[in-house]
Amino acid sequence: MFNTKSFLSHVFLFEALSEKELEELTFFCSPKKILKDELLFSKGQIVDSFYIVAYGKIKIFRLSPNGDENLIHIQREGDLIAEAAIFDDERYPANAQALEESLLVKISADHFKNILKTNPHLCFKIMSAYAKRLRLFAKKIQDLSLNDIKGRLANFLLTESEKNIVTLSMSKKDLASSLGTIPETLSRTLLFFKKNNLIEEVDGKIIIKKSQELKDFIN
Repeated sequence: MFNTKSFLSHVFLFEALSEKELEELTFFCSPKKILKDELLFSKGQIVDSFYIVAYGKIKIFRLSPNGDENLIHIQREGDLIAEAAIFDDERYPANAQALEESLLVKISADHFKNILKTNPHLCFKIMSAYAKRLRLFAKKIQDLSLNDIKGRLANFLLTESEKNIVTLSMSKKDLASSLGTIPETLSRTLLFFKKNNLIEEVDGKIIIKKSQELKDFIN
């Protein structure tokens, strides 16, 4: 059975909270299961909650005026969704859709803000957690700026692999968008890796054959 309090204690934003603070927070949380392709919320919808992914994958995206989908993030276990929107906007700034069956923890925006208002000490704990996360984001941005598409793809494959096997949970169009490139460039890079015997694709999975050689493309 899913234990919300235990799960929250391992989420970066709440790791420093005391037992009492976690219990207070958990009181205003509820689990929410959604199916593959189901929308969690739509752009422009009034913000009433934010979410944390317990398992599964959630795609955050916007639609261009001509209907093209622009991928922003793919949120995985432990990732927060729309927590910033509860402070600086009254409506969700993007769409959120499940890439696979997912379980989320839903946290009421009003109740969460009320907890922060009445507990300044908790506010400082959360600010400290965000400061650490911002440093990680700064490093990620630096890595992206230093790596070309070969390096970014190699990093993705090595990060996502389990026993040197990568199961793609998104389309290659979405993958290209998340790596900051276009599908044609991604296809050429995958082909380059295959021709150099670094990877192979079998039944929709990518098998890493030479992990050290892939690492050499990073930075």
